[in-house]
Amino acid sequence: MAIQLLERPVLRRARVLASPRSLPVLLGFVGFLISFAASWVPSFWGDEAASVMSAERSIPSLFRMLTTVDAVHGTYYLLLHFWIGMFGSSEVSVRLPSALAIAAAVSGTYLIGKRLAGRRTAIAAAIVMAVMPRTTFMGAEARSSALATAIAVWLTVLLIELVQEHTTSRQAWIAYSILLTIGIYVFLYMVLLAVAHGVYVLLVNRQRIVRLILATILAVVASAPVAYFSLSERQQVAFLVNHPPTLQSVFVSQWFDVPWVAAAAWAAIVAGLVVAWRRRDSRLVAVALPWLVVPTLILVLASFLVIPSYDTRYVSLSVPGVALLIGAGVAAIPWRRASISALGLLVLLSVPSYVVQRGQYAKDGGNDWRQASAFIAAHAHPGDAVMFDNSVRPSRTERIALRVYPQYYVGLQDVELSVPFQDTSGLWDQTVPIRTDPQRLRGVTTVWLLDERHSADDTTGTDRHDLAALGFSVDTVTVIHRSVVYELTRPFS
Repeated sequence: MAIQLLERPVLRRARVLASPRSLPVLLGFVGFLISFAASWVPSFWGDEAASVMSAERSIPSLFRMLTTVDAVHGTYYLLLHFWIGMFGSSEVSVRLPSALAIAAAVSGTYLIGKRLAGRRTAIAAAIVMAVMPRTTFMGAEARSSALATAIAVWLTVLLIELVQEHTTSRQAWIAYSILLTIGIYVFLYMVLLAVAHGVYVLLVNRQRIVRLILATILAVVASAPVAYFSLSERQQVAFLVNHPPTLQSVFVSQWFDVPWVAAAAWAAIVAGLVVAWRRRDSRLVAVALPWLVVPTLILVLASFLVIPSYDTRYVSLSVPGVALLIGAGVAAIPWRRASISALGLLVLLSVPSYVVQRGQYAKDGGNDWRQASAFIAAHAHPGDAVMFDNSVRPSRTERIALRVYPQYYVGLQDVELSVPFQDTSGLWDQTVPIRTDPQRLRGVTTVWLLDERHSADDTTGTDRHDLAALGFSVDTVTVIHRSVVYELTRPFS
């Protein structure tokens, strides 16, 4: 009897968790935990530093910066500004909103699958969405991709209701237009999802296409400011000319990271498409296939025919469409155990990428700014000077470590600083070489020089030559991971 009394509350809680209303919340929470777990382990890297440093500016300084650079990220920076004001700028703090956005995206993915293909497909799609390498990457990244993906999901949820239901509510279409506008402000390429939505509407309910076009036009007009400034700053993506789309990037890297995950995922997608065609049930395919194909296709064609526009991260908003098709393929397996095993295999195949993403040197091929900064803090003394490698591109310079980990540099002299970043109209600090103003080192007997391994400064020793001319010699050399810390000293003068 006692055992039965204990079992009843447990069974009751299990039924509540498995109820139709609770299941999307539960799956979203699982997605949050997966993305959030160990997200604080890797050091910040250049793109995240741009987010943090921009968000830490005053509002006038931020808007001044956005007129010259990064307007496409302006809305995200503004949101992060207020978030940092409340919760600080540590890795765990600034990456947390992305994990929360993934929770919303996973829940919405379930609802789309449930609405169009049933509970089994919905559960599989939500689980796939939660564990896909691209999802777990952007869920631990202080950038706008996760938020944009969540908006894309719920924009699609709204559109399905507008198209599938017999409603002519003008307010509902205005809500779609408003949410699309917000999405474009968060991520300019959200407009590509509207094109995919147009394909969906043409396939399932052409009578709604005029309303969709009008709602999209209204959103595009409302988002004209961000489009204008983003186009005027298009030189920011000039680097894409050196990274054109390839079969590897399109079919593997952009969503699946590694070939074995890609092979299993594409097999499931093809299976789902074949089964849908045989059953004459194309409702989910009508939504998910354009979602998968259209943004990538437009960006690839634009890159080859107009201007370089493609990057694997730019199609993150298509991940839910991919997950829905994979979920359909998994659910199409007629044997329950085989279906669960296929889903488990996809999860297991994603584990190695997940583990790598949570390593302490996971970002940007091995960024170690926090570790290098902590080493300097442990060995430097108040009054020592710090200098940084300026031979690499601005988003990769070691100087950024001082800005995103200022707690490690308290009491040290930044002798190369000319204009701090918040007083410029650009993203980064302005500096001057120490050889142009040696008096900045007056009274300094120890300099800590932070170089990137194998950079132009590290291999030629430019800064070390300048310091040698001022009487400094290298005492210690410590390789952290990608960074090298030089301790240089001179007799008191």
